[in-house]
Amino acid sequence: MDKATRRLYINVTDRCNTNCPFCCMYSGTDNRLDMTFDTFKKIVDDTGSEIFELQLEGGEPLIFPKIYLFIEYAIATGRCAKVIVLTNGIELEKNLRRLVQIHQWYGTEFHIKVSVNYHLLKVHDNHLKTLADLVFATELLPKFNIELNTRKRHNDQWIDAEIDAFGLSEINHSFELQSYGRMTGSNYDGVKIVQNIDSWEIYAVDGKCFGIDLVARSEYEKKLAEEANNEHD
Repeated sequence: MDKATRRLYINVTDRCNTNCPFCCMYSGTDNRLDMTFDTFKKIVDDTGSEIFELQLEGGEPLIFPKIYLFIEYAIATGRCAKVIVLTNGIELEKNLRRLVQIHQWYGTEFHIKVSVNYHLLKVHDNHLKTLADLVFATELLPKFNIELNTRKRHNDQWIDAEIDAFGLSEINHSFELQSYGRMTGSNYDGVKIVQNIDSWEIYAVDGKCFGIDLVARSEYEKKLAEEANNEHD
């Protein structure tokens, strides 16, 4: 398959299994919105004949019941060059076998991007140990990669030291928090986009496309969550 030049960043759920106080997507354990399959299918089908990469975001994609339906539909188009799952890693151990099986069955490249931050390390004592074990378990799969995306406060240099202690520094990408989402108005810098693909667009949980405007999508997700929670109350 030719290399993709386009990536779809799709928020499949605003539900999460943790409540990070700086979440840029306003996700959490009290949220209740999931993307429908018809919405996902339309996003993928609208790419026409173009080869694409698929990034599934949340919330926490690995607690979304239809994640494997979504992944396999995208792959079944014959045009999905890579599947990327953005996860906090809490449910990764339970899901790893199935993710690897899909990768091996179809031969599609998989990247698992695991978020690391002080909150996750505080509430999950063995988070880095578990991640280190999973990286070791998959290290001989050349097209199935696990990497870390670490978000730090100004005084969180200790996280890098812990990551290094578990031998994970080579797969770690470390950044400071950014001033949007629940961090809007903080003393951190605004959104900094580091991109390695020519064309990309981001989608909210209801399928609305925001181009490359991360901040607009974030505030829209907040509005959707508030409306859903008000209706439930």
